[in-house]
Amino acid sequence: MLRQPSNGPRAGIDPVLLAASIPAAPGDTVLDVGTGSGVVAMCLLARVAGLSVTGLELDPHMAALARDNAAHNSGNILEGGRFEVLEANLKSAEFKLGVNRFDHVAANPPYGQPGRGTVPPNGRKANAHIESEGSLPEWIDFCIRMARPKGTVSIVHRADRLDHILAHMHGPVGDVTVIPLWPREGMPARRVIVRGCKGTAGVLTMTPGLVLHRAGCRDFTDQADAILRRGGAL
Repeated sequence: MLRQPSNGPRAGIDPVLLAASIPAAPGDTVLDVGTGSGVVAMCLLARVAGLSVTGLELDPHMAALARDNAAHNSGNILEGGRFEVLEANLKSAEFKLGVNRFDHVAANPPYGQPGRGTVPPNGRKANAHIESEGSLPEWIDFCIRMARPKGTVSIVHRADRLDHILAHMHGPVGDVTVIPLWPREGMPARRVIVRGCKGTAGVLTMTPGLVLHRAGCRDFTDQADAILRRGGAL
C-alpha cells in the first residue's frame, strides 16, 4: 500500500519497473536516489527480504511521506528489511553517506530539461519533473560515486536520453545492460532502464526489453503483469 500526494508528484510504473530490474540479494545495501514517496524502496523490499535501503530525498514533505509509507507497510513487506530516509541534496548526501558504499544504487531522475516544455504549476511536482537539483549527468556521476566497486548502478529515463546515459557511464561503469520498455509491440521505446557494474570492463548488452501493453488495448502483457501485480523480477 502506497500513499502519494493528492496535489503533487505521483509515481507511474517506471519506478516499479526500475525496482524489478535491480539484482539485489538478501543482506545487500541499496541507495534509492530521489526516493519521493518510496516507490522503488517499497517495491524492492517487497520482492527481496532482508535488504537495507536508504532513500535520498530533497523535499521534506516527500521524505516524511516515504517514512509514513514504510511504517504503514512495516508488518508485511518490511519484514526482515530496513528502510531509512536521508533529507539532503546530492552534494551534502555524498558527505553524509560516504562514497563507494552501496551494493546497488538506483535513480529515476527528473525527465524534463530546464527551458524545454511546460513547467508544472505545482512547485513540488516541478521539482520532481524538471532537472533542478542537478542535471542528468550529475545524477549519474553521483550514483556511480556512491556504488561500491562492482556494485550496480541502475537508471530509468527517457529513451531519447540513452546516448547521454551511456556517455556518462562509459569508463567508470562496465557490463552495461540496456532494457527498452516498449509501449506496445512494434512501437518505439519511450523509456529505457540502463544498468551497469562499477569498475568492470564488460561489453554492452541490448536486451529484447519488455512490451508493456497488449495490441489494441490498455491491458498489460503477461510479462509486465507478472512484475506490476505479482512483484516479479525484470
